[in-house]
Amino acid sequence: MTTYIPNCAVPLVFESEFDEAPYGMAGTGFLLQSNSSYYFLTTKHSLRPGDHDKLRVPCSFRSTELLELGQFGYPVFPKGTEDTDWLDLAAFSVVPNEFGRNGDRIAVEPAFLSNSDTRELLQDGVILTVRGFPAAAPKSGVDFERKHISMQALECDANFRGLTESQCCYELQFVASCPIDDFNYMSGSPVFAKLRHEGADFHVLVGMLQRAGGAGKRGRFVSIEVFKQCRDRYADPTAPPNITRPVDKSPPSKAS
Repeated sequence: MTTYIPNCAVPLVFESEFDEAPYGMAGTGFLLQSNSSYYFLTTKHSLRPGDHDKLRVPCSFRSTELLELGQFGYPVFPKGTEDTDWLDLAAFSVVPNEFGRNGDRIAVEPAFLSNSDTRELLQDGVILTVRGFPAAAPKSGVDFERKHISMQALECDANFRGLTESQCCYELQFVASCPIDDFNYMSGSPVFAKLRHEGADFHVLVGMLQRAGGAGKRGRFVSIEVFKQCRDRYADPTAPPNITRPVDKSPPSKAS
């Protein structure tokens, strides 16, 4: 929990085989710290086969130094499974480095993973903040002549709208003051709950944005508890699953 949104999100940049366009983009990802371990998370649908070997994640927005990514993995499910939204995530282990701290806006700073169940924070009235790199951000664009990609990070507040029909997935609605209507490339952005305590706002990582769009600026995010389950299952494949659907008295909603 921090009094600011950490500079944990980066655009997904992939090295290509074409001289005319040496790099491409496909979404957002973010650096995460779990105890003494570090991970890089994004949505599985943002990666095509083989993309995990081409992903280039910067350590800083003022240098060419890259994060050293280790093992790559994502959850699999039996053929015919209907509810797959909550498993739309992919993770890399990250070799520890001198990351940014205390609100550094230049070096990438990891978001901290709470050891408690963050789903307890997802209550009516809670305000969420999403940090990502949408293609529609005012200062984002591609200069093909210079072979230069400019991406602007946006932090957008949203209202929590409750559970969806998919377990561990929730709906949000971006506030009217959000400067964009097109949320392309926001998939994989970290979602924080904004909590008021003793006169200050604190931010807790609660999930990852899967998609958003439409006239209502609605979106869907998956609980960060799903990543915890995947992490624990990787450490001990014999451990029983521990993801259960929270009880909600309101009818399920659907993201537009």
